[in-house]
Amino acid sequence: MKLQFDPLDEQLIAFNKKINQFTELIDVMQLNEENAELLQKLMIGVEKILKTRQTLLDAIERRGERQKIAGNKGLSFLERRKEMQSG
Repeated sequence: MKLQFDPLDEQLIAFNKKINQFTELIDVMQLNEENAELLQKLMIGVEKILKTRQTLLDAIERRGERQKIAGNKGLSFLERRKEMQSG
């Protein structure tokens, strides 16, 4: 069976890529008086991205729990009928 497209997973991938890009940028920046404010804004931006990323992770986790709950149900009528015919 083919997995369905899930925009939450796609958003998480995009956020992870951007976090990595920000990390690389901040890592190579030299801190000086001229760019201190810019570096501070970048770091605040990363903090906001990380919070949003955590919100995505929480939503993905909740989605997984819902799938598990739905997966614990009994067989459907057609599934039971197929089981009876196979057995």
